[in-house]
Amino acid sequence: EQYGENFMDINEKEVNGVSVLKLSGRLDAETSGDLAVRLAYMIEKKKYNLVLDLSSLEYISSAGLRVVLEITKKTRLKGGNTYLVNIQEYVSKVLDISGLSSFLKIADSVDNAVKQFQQT
Repeated sequence: EQYGENFMDINEKEVNGVSVLKLSGRLDAETSGDLAVRLAYMIEKKKYNLVLDLSSLEYISSAGLRVVLEITKKTRLKGGNTYLVNIQEYVSKVLDISGLSSFLKIADSVDNAVKQFQQT
């Protein structure tokens, strides 16, 4: 059970060699550290093709955006990439306002993002 308002849950699965992380809850200053640690571990394990499923992410702050940007840069430096999928309206607006929509790779589903990795 989750206590308090600020929580984020991270569920990980692998689809055709691509790591898919489903983020639920809020990605903010309080929770972004957990995601940063998890993503750093994935880079350590040489998992450079990532999909962040945001279908259950209700909120993202500037701290959360920073973590998403950092992991995108790191995966690209290693020859991989990071896709964002199933973005909710609020999170989409934040990405648009911040100007990051054009920098980040966005797909409409996990399957479509995984297909993008298979084409490269």
